[in-house]
Parts: sequence; C-alpha cells; structure tokens
Amino acid sequence: MRHCILAGLCCLSALSAAADTTAWRIVLGEEHRNDEAVRVAVEDLKAYGKDFGLSFETVPDTDTEITGNIIVVGDVSRNALAASGMPMPEPVTHPEGYAIQTMEKDGHRVLIVAGSSLLGDVHGLYWVWDRMRVAHGMPDINTVRAPAMKVRLGAAWGRKGMGGSTKEQMRLALRHSFNWVSGPAILDLVPWNSEPEAAENAKNREEARELIAYAHSLHMKYFSFANEFTFHPSLLKDTGATLNPSDPKLWDALQQKFRMLLTALPELDGVELCNDDISGFWGTYQPFDVTRDAPECDWSYTKRFNTFVSKMHEVVAGEFGKTYFHFTWGLREHEIHCQPEVYRAVFNENIPAENLYAMPKVTRGDRWWHQPYNATFNLTPHETVVLFETMNYYESGAAHLFPTFSGEYFQRGLQTFLMPENSNVRGMAALAGTGRDDWGTTGAYSYVLYRLMWNPDDSMEDIARDFCAIHFGPDIAEDMAQIFLLTPTAYQYGLH
Repeated sequence: MRHCILAGLCCLSALSAAADTTAWRIVLGEEHRNDEAVRVAVEDLKAYGKDFGLSFETVPDTDTEITGNIIVVGDVSRNALAASGMPMPEPVTHPEGYAIQTMEKDGHRVLIVAGSSLLGDVHGLYWVWDRMRVAHGMPDINTVRAPAMKVRLGAAWGRKGMGGSTKEQMRLALRHSFNWVSGPAILDLVPWNSEPEAAENAKNREEARELIAYAHSLHMKYFSFANEFTFHPSLLKDTGATLNPSDPKLWDALQQKFRMLLTALPELDGVELCNDDISGFWGTYQPFDVTRDAPECDWSYTKRFNTFVSKMHEVVAGEFGKTYFHFTWGLREHEIHCQPEVYRAVFNENIPAENLYAMPKVTRGDRWWHQPYNATFNLTPHETVVLFETMNYYESGAAHLFPTFSGEYFQRGLQTFLMPENSNVRGMAALAGTGRDDWGTTGAYSYVLYRLMWNPDDSMEDIARDFCAIHFGPDIAEDMAQIFLLTPTAYQYGLH
C-alpha cells in the first residue's frame, strides 16, 4: 500500500528539470580550493542541481572577470572577492555558524555564504544545498544560523561503525552536519597477544587510519564502540586477572585493553562504551558484565559501575586526552537508565567531568510509544548527549508500512532537557548512525535530527514540509507533511 500511495502522489506532482539550465559560478578562496569538505559540498551542489535545471562551476577568487549568477564563499579573510568591497553580512561569532544573504548585481543574483570559519562556510554551502532541494530551484536565502549542539554524533552499536565505515557514509554525515562518526569496533582494533587476531587487527588498524584521515579532512572526529567488558582470553592470561570486580587485576586488564588500543591507534579521537545489553562480541572474544556477573562479589551495582567509569576515564581521558562517551542504556527498570538516584550514585563527584559525555536515550525505555521521557538528564555536572532512535520497532523490511515521523516527540523531549537554566545537554546522537537520505522512517529521522541540532525550537511543521518537498516535490509537500505528522498518533494508538 505504501508504494501505491507514493506512486499516485508522484503522478500528481510530476516534475521535470527546467528546459533551460541556469548557470551559477561558485567563487572559492585558496583555502576552500584545498579543502576536501568544500570539494564534496560543491560536488553535491553539482550532482543534485542537475535535477532542477541548475549548473555549478567553481572559479578562484583571484579571477577579475567573474560575471553572472555567483555564490561567494567565505568572509573577507578567506575570499578576495568578498574583501574587494562587496556588501557583506554582519560577522557570525559562533565558530561553526554562517550568514547567507542574497542580492542582485547587473541583472544577476549573488549569494554570499560567509561562515565564521572554513567549517562555517561548509555548513553554509550545505544549507544552500538543502534550500535548493526544498525549493527545487535556487531560492533567495537570507539567514544567520549556528548549531545549538556542540556534539553531533552518529552513535554506534555492535560490530560495524555508523557514519564512518566508508567515505560515502562520511559524506552523508557531513550533509547532516555530524561532527563525530564511528568506525570499526574496538575488539577489531586492539593488538591482542594472540593469532590470528593480532594480524587481523593490524590490517584493520591500517584501514581505520585511512578512514580517520578522511574524517579529519571533513572536519569530523572519529571514535570506536565497545560493549564492556569484552575481551580476548589472552588479556586475562597476560594480566593474571580473574573475572571478579573485587579483583584489582580485573580493572588493570580493562585499562590495559584501552592502553593497547590507543597506543596502537593514536589517531582515534575517542571511544563510546556501554555496559548493558552486551551483544558486541564474536569469535573467540568473551563478555563479562562488570555490573552484575560474579555474584560471589559483594560490590553493589553502583560501586561496580562507578569504578568502571572511573577506571575508563583515567586511561581514555586522563592518560591519552581522548573523549569518552558513555552510553547509559540499560534493560532494567531499576538501574541507571531509568532511575535518577542510581545515575547520581554512578556519576558522583569522584568522576571527573573533563572529556566525558554521558549518553542517555531520549526515551525511558526502548523504541516503543506510550512511555515517558528519560529522567536522568541534568542531575550532575557531567555533560550529556541526548541519544535518539527511530520509534518504529513494529516496522520491518517486509512490512511495507508507511514511515514513522517522530519529530514532535523528539523535539518536546529535547526541549524538556534544555529547559533548566543550567542544563547539561551539549549534544545529540543518532543511534541509526548518520542516517539515510530517503523518504522512509530513517530518512525522516535523520532530517529531523539535523534540523533540531541547529535549532531545537524550529517549527516541526516547517521541518516536515521541507522534508516532503525534498522527496515528493513542493506541489504536494503540504499535504504529505500533514500525513507524516499524523503517523505517530496512528501507530501509537493503532498498533500499541
């Protein structure tokens, strides 16, 4: 049924590229011409512009004969044409922000994309790309924008990285303005004292170095994920550790695992860890739940958890200066993910706040409707990242259900967490990685999060309308948006 509805609506809005192509020239400074993120942004403008009768070519800012419709990229410090006396927007102070203004000159249009930095210029180009896709042409753009979230992360789970496994994934992440992407699992990177794992992981690290270098060229940071504690048996043998939290050598083994990782792969910018729902192990690797296993140990759940976070912070943030993300997800109602008093006991005053982000989900439980928001935000000085998942456990590849649009639910939760004057929320994370660019549930989820990362108070009706204009065309965007906005209610009350 989903495909029949789409086919009918698309027939109503049959759109074709304009018969006459409108040419645009993108004026780049020297710094832009040597930057990979600028290059791929321009490639996206070229590739997608063809569908709307637009062509783009780049010209250097040193060209003295620039005519026609132009996009001037950069402020006066990065673009000679901008510095030549052209009227410029007011400078933007946010390090990733930008201003865009449109004017006319000699019968042609001029767009100025003036970021506060090179990365701000890139974000500005991608807003031009977004507005072009919404309008199915090149609209006038006059705006000042800056991201509300410092951390914009493609969260990881399991063995495969989300957002950083391929160059194409990272390009998609850049379009959605993510600044953290994940790659190979930690178990596949540690130089274990065992074969064939040592040789396999040496190869994995070489491949990871290439991916990390590309992420850095796009101004992104790169991390890897692990369920903990997961290990190769050789680690226990080498350290003499037993699987008991009261054994100091167990914590030595845990720290040694990460010393081995970060010494062998110093290019890595951080790690994401989770202590519950341990499913991320395979082959000869083994799991041990430090918070519950070994019932002979009389340590409480909170003491075990607190010790884990403390030991990880000592190595990851303290010794190596890397960023430590702790995903606080849990399967039990009475533990850290749901109970504020348990969260406070784990992230107490003994846990340093530097280079540490706790990551609770927006929901109290898993991806079902009819549940409250998570109550563990804004409890301690430790900064937090709100983690989002698609709210569609009922949807599978063979179900052919109409997509779920969770925008209003996500927005209200985020606004709730940001409401306190001293809110500790500093970022947002997408557990579907950096998402997709399609009209399905994950595509809608990705677009909503992209918009909320920049403005948590953005109009959800505008976001839905823009999303539908991109994928179905401006003519039916309003009607399609109303259908998408109704889907949470339909599924919440129709299926649950």
